[in-house]
Amino acid sequence: MTKYPNDEFDRVPEFTNRKGVHRQAITGTAVRRSPLGWIVGFGILALVVGLFSFFVLPQLTGNPVATTAEASSSAPAAPSASATDDAGASSTDAASNAASEEPGASESAAAASSKAAAESAAKASKAAASSSEAAASSSAAASEPDLSAKVGVYNGSRRSGLAAAGKSTLSGAGFTNVSAANWTKKVNTSIVYYASDADKATAQKAASALGINAMYQTTQIPGKIAVVLGSDF
Repeated sequence: MTKYPNDEFDRVPEFTNRKGVHRQAITGTAVRRSPLGWIVGFGILALVVGLFSFFVLPQLTGNPVATTAEASSSAPAAPSASATDDAGASSTDAASNAASEEPGASESAAAASSKAAAESAAKASKAAASSSEAAASSSAAASEPDLSAKVGVYNGSRRSGLAAAGKSTLSGAGFTNVSAANWTKKVNTSIVYYASDADKATAQKAASALGINAMYQTTQIPGKIAVVLGSDF
């Protein structure tokens, strides 16, 4: 028999009205159930019922769940070509009717467009005429000799007084700004040099007055026009 240590139950007074005092034997640890277990159980049960209703029950009742292919095949068909043509014809008729109902606006727009095109053509023609006149005037100015231009006459031979004789000839032809000097080296053939196209007419006038046939354009000359008289002058 198990021997317990003395406690309050061993201290019993001599006279007492208390009856049936005893120790409760410990038979085991009390297990307290958590409500979480019930929630998990109900969730599993609901899942099983749902799967059964979705997969098994339709097979038993003869109404299986439609597949994706069947659902796509049951979609509404696109409108036929005849319906599209009818719609296009209707829109074309409506546009034609709208155009026929407003002839005045179309005619006004066409008239305005024609007027604008005519004005643009007139402006372009005027600009082209102005450009042509400017080109013609510049060409005419270039073709006219400038008798006031500076012309240098150079003696390229060993004959004394040749440059002075050339200067006298050009002065008699109307040139007003002529100078005479010696060339740096001996030249056999007389030539007239000019710097640019604008000086060509003046150079031609000087060459014609002196009876010189050779002309050459270059910037390597003193001044704009240089007349070099050779031994053949």
